[in-house]
Amino acid sequence: MRRHQPVDGTLHKAPRLRWRVLAAVLAVFTLIRVQQVASQWVDRTGMFMLTLSVIVAIALLLEWVLELALPGLWRVAHSLARSLGAAFSSDPEVGRIAARHPRATAWLRQRTTLESPRGLYLTVTVLMAGYFLFIFLSIAEDLVTTTAIVRIDPQVTALLRAFRTPVLTRLLWGFTLLGDPRVAAM
Repeated sequence: MRRHQPVDGTLHKAPRLRWRVLAAVLAVFTLIRVQQVASQWVDRTGMFMLTLSVIVAIALLLEWVLELALPGLWRVAHSLARSLGAAFSSDPEVGRIAARHPRATAWLRQRTTLESPRGLYLTVTVLMAGYFLFIFLSIAEDLVTTTAIVRIDPQVTALLRAFRTPVLTRLLWGFTLLGDPRVAAM
């Protein structure tokens, strides 16, 4: 006897939900394990970025599961976020601050509008570029001052001096030339 499938597709919802939950749990455990392994190899900046990536990935996985498991709750959460935005913009205290600082308010509105490419898209891009510049400078500072490579460099230099021969010097000089931009561009 065949079971009749309801029109709304709820018969297939439970197996899909189980697979989604299983996939999300496996992904979370994998991300946490990757973070544990990577913590042995990366510095504090890399660890911060990795932790931030894991948090974002877990939030996206949670959204992915809740979208199927509790669609009503998910719609309520989105509606609540829109309502909070509307309440914030119609708040009298926010209106008084905006009236006191019209140029700053106009600048903020231009930075957060979705109608112009110079609005929210540019703002997010500039903030991300600034963040990545900060991360790059932090990594450069770590590389110059505290990483294991810098600490082991004198030992490697002493080892190379101990085994220095004319043949080895020529060989390493050849490898150095391969890094020259004029040679690498060929």
